[in-house]
Amino acid sequence: MENISINLFPQEKRTKYQYVLLFILGVIYIILGILYLSDKQAKHFFGFIWFVTGLGFFVSSILIFYKKDKRILFLSDEIIKANISWNNKINISWSELEGIRINPVAIDLEFINGNKKSLPLDFCDYKTVLLVKEKMIEYAKSKSLKVH
Repeated sequence: MENISINLFPQEKRTKYQYVLLFILGVIYIILGILYLSDKQAKHFFGFIWFVTGLGFFVSSILIFYKKDKRILFLSDEIIKANISWNNKINISWSELEGIRINPVAIDLEFINGNKKSLPLDFCDYKTVLLVKEKMIEYAKSKSLKVH
């Protein structure tokens, strides 16, 4: 079978340049927060709120920029490789698996030694969930694994 790469966080969910918009909002909020903090007659609490909100926008734009296309599921004849989140990565050989269990928003991978590992799909859109399930079933049947 051919190698398949599926983006688990498709671009349709957000604008293409969302990180640019968040960066601009962050800079504007930080500038307004600094101006509000420098005003002698204003309450500094509100300036602090503007500044912290701007930092939040700024940091989220940087995080989205560096992780925007990193959630990928890769299926080949030898391995299942998935970057699900920042700290949840899966790299499993098909020979280690006994079967797969298809759940509504997850795929459970059942190992020969009895362990289980879950591939969550709750952050994906409906089309991507259906595509991942279809391809996983197709690969599992070609490897003669149990499909529940």
